[in-house]
Parts: sequence; structure tokens; C-alpha cells
Amino acid sequence: VKEFESDFTVVSFSKPKKSSQLEQIYSKLIAEDKVEIELSKGGVN
Repeated sequence: VKEFESDFTVVSFSKPKKSSQLEQIYSKLIAEDKVEIELSKGGVN
């Protein structure tokens, strides 16, 4: 996730017009990551 985050930061600054779309994709990936982490922990908050 950290590697993607750094790439996302570079892209969002270099392509500001597309940042909103990238943010949506990024948010979705982060949300899916959190779900996977919760499932791997047995769903414990």
C-alpha cells in the first residue's frame, strides 16, 4: 500500500485534473485493504 500511496501522490500532483477519479480508486483500494485486514484479524475491531 505504501508503494501505491507514493505513486498516487506523484500522479495526483502531476495530473490534478484526474485527481478526483484517482482519489475514488485509491479510497476504494484502501477500503478493501481495511476489510482484508479486519478479516485476517477475525473481524475484531
